[in-house]
Amino acid sequence: MTKKKKIALMKRLVDRFGFKDEFLVRDLMSGFKIVGELDPCGEFHAQPSEPSATMEDLMNAAKWSQQAVGSHLRGMGDARQGAFEKCMEEVRTKKTLKGPYTRDEVTALLGPSWVPMPRFTIEQNGSLRAVDNGSIYGQNSTVGVPWKLTLGGVDELAAVAVAWLRAVKADRSVEFELSDGTVLRGVLHFSWTVKEAMDLVGRLGDMKSAYRQLAAFPGHAFAAVVAAWDGEVESPAFFIPRALLFGEAAAVYGFNRVSRFINMILCRGADLVVTGYYDDFSQLETKRLALSAEATFKRVFDVLGFDLSVEESKDKRFGNIFHPLGVELDLSYSIYGAVHLK
Repeated sequence: MTKKKKIALMKRLVDRFGFKDEFLVRDLMSGFKIVGELDPCGEFHAQPSEPSATMEDLMNAAKWSQQAVGSHLRGMGDARQGAFEKCMEEVRTKKTLKGPYTRDEVTALLGPSWVPMPRFTIEQNGSLRAVDNGSIYGQNSTVGVPWKLTLGGVDELAAVAVAWLRAVKADRSVEFELSDGTVLRGVLHFSWTVKEAMDLVGRLGDMKSAYRQLAAFPGHAFAAVVAAWDGEVESPAFFIPRALLFGEAAAVYGFNRVSRFINMILCRGADLVVTGYYDDFSQLETKRLALSAEATFKRVFDVLGFDLSVEESKDKRFGNIFHPLGVELDLSYSIYGAVHLK
């Protein structure tokens, strides 16, 4: 996960742009915490941290959870189908899991106080998606977050599009009012027409297997031992993760710190108009600059060492109509100052 990441470059960018997350570079190098109290992050508003369980509670449940997980997996029925195969795919192809191990082998590697995460599958867009249950044995309950995760989503995207169109005036002046009341004024370059400046298109970029691109803190491996039902031997098989897992509460917070950083670099470093929501990045641009904007967007991810989805269904070109976050954003009438969201 960390081999292709340009962490030294990202450290320079954190310093250059004043990104307010003093632990980001450390976590990119050493792995993100998955249990216990998380570190402050100045990019989000601070709030009291109130985990509902302690690390001691988690450790006390270790022996019981190791014994109980077999019965739990056995009783999951169809939800366990494909889970073991998904684990083996990660072992052989993605290298994000190590295993399979027996219970005794995990104990030899991690000590006696480890806690399993049962894996189950859900059907999503015609294929199975693996989910690791970080709640059933208490891992997620120990997570304390001293800041509030706030994400823009569709509202932010629509607001950016509307603000863009309102800023461009018929007399070629351009005017933006910032959140602190400051007004920025200018005039369109002589090579641009008002119509060109308002002729907007959009696209959506998606990070590939987003959580698996970030390393988990090895010191917390004891709390994230993936358990899947091996139908061949009719018993649980165990796997030790190297990356963040879908189903860990802390993974949501760790990943969104990285997502916020990438979005900042796209906007402030590459002068692109992008809004991020988890692993989805909605991009707006004028039709005139669409080709270069898409190329720049993809190049930023490549330079930093993050992978984008390249499937045709996810890697879309700019268009007047696109579908971010489950809605349709229609920019066909942007030259008239209209944005349609449905």
